[in-house]
Amino acid sequence: MNIVSEMESDIKSALGLLEKMRIRGARADYRGNGGLEEKGRMKDSRGKGGIGIKVKCHFCFYPLIRFSVYNTLVDETLTPEFLLRAYVNGFFPMGDEDGTIQWYWPDPRAIIDLKRFHLSKRLARTVRQGTFTIVVDRDFEGVMRGCADRKETWINEPIISVYTALHRMGKAHSIEAYQGDTLVGGMYGVSLGGAFMGESMFSRRTDASKVCLVHLVERLHRRGYTLFDVQLINPHLVQFGAVEIPRGQYLRRLRWAIRQPCRFSD
Repeated sequence: MNIVSEMESDIKSALGLLEKMRIRGARADYRGNGGLEEKGRMKDSRGKGGIGIKVKCHFCFYPLIRFSVYNTLVDETLTPEFLLRAYVNGFFPMGDEDGTIQWYWPDPRAIIDLKRFHLSKRLARTVRQGTFTIVVDRDFEGVMRGCADRKETWINEPIISVYTALHRMGKAHSIEAYQGDTLVGGMYGVSLGGAFMGESMFSRRTDASKVCLVHLVERLHRRGYTLFDVQLINPHLVQFGAVEIPRGQYLRRLRWAIRQPCRFSD
């Protein structure tokens, strides 16, 4: 199968899932990473062919499918219930500055194996020193806004609103690092059964978000989670043992994990 046929097959499969999720008017295209707004040609993740691209999302390290939903108001589409359906089917959203929500379905998918998490000696020492006070779900929206506080961000106001609503439903959680009463780092994600989908993290002090990640992994392992989805690979995650797996394998692991009776908090 050539690269064009593979793309068409992937897009057809993804649009079928969107139809089942009751999305109408979806248009799909491939996006890849080569720098913001870069135009050119790139090879696919298997090293084949070349795809004409215009890159808009700097989080994408390999070709993936991006969905633009037209003729559908954001407040009609981006509800907590819809977001949960999307996660169950392997999709996740990113926002644009104009409020537009884009949906992604990458292949391969990045995960961290909870049993193979890599903790460096230096970071382990920082954790033992108790430099930060780590708490759960004290200021979920504050963590999201900390993650969004950067020059380029996909966390726009519609994203903050829907994930905060998901948090109130008990399906989204934050791990937070404090020094005194000051929030200095954190991360957040979505919890479904035994699957946790990490979304973003931030630091205002050295190693604050890394210490949060260590505590998150310990929590997930202790509570029986079987899947820690980090979505897209990058060098920062690789240092902790993040790896890529094919989308089909990811979806099988996801279906198994969400059936597990795990609880993120008591």
